[in-house]
Amino acid sequence: MLRDIMHPVNTKHRYPRTMAEQTIDPREIASLKDEIEMLMQDRQRLLTVLGAATVLVSEFDENFADILSDYQTMAAALLADTIGTLPEETVREALQLVQAQLADETDGEQEGRSH
Repeated sequence: MLRDIMHPVNTKHRYPRTMAEQTIDPREIASLKDEIEMLMQDRQRLLTVLGAATVLVSEFDENFADILSDYQTMAAALLADTIGTLPEETVREALQLVQAQLADETDGEQEGRSH
């Protein structure tokens, strides 16, 4: 019996052997699409947070240590260290996203002042 299951020409197999032989429930496909969309939205929000945090951390210098509490300074250092562990491409993408958003907001503010 095991030999029949393992034999490559066995046509009495119980489970589909290829993706083409499988049918996927349309509800399952819709659910997976929804999940992917949620993950992509979460990724965009996380990239925005990362980009904004990177901009803030890049502005820190010795003068900030004087005005921040020890706790805030440690949190900033932790943030900087964590950003440093991320792939450069991800940080670059996050920075580009935030810089574009900041440019749009800056343009909007300047248009409001000119009216």
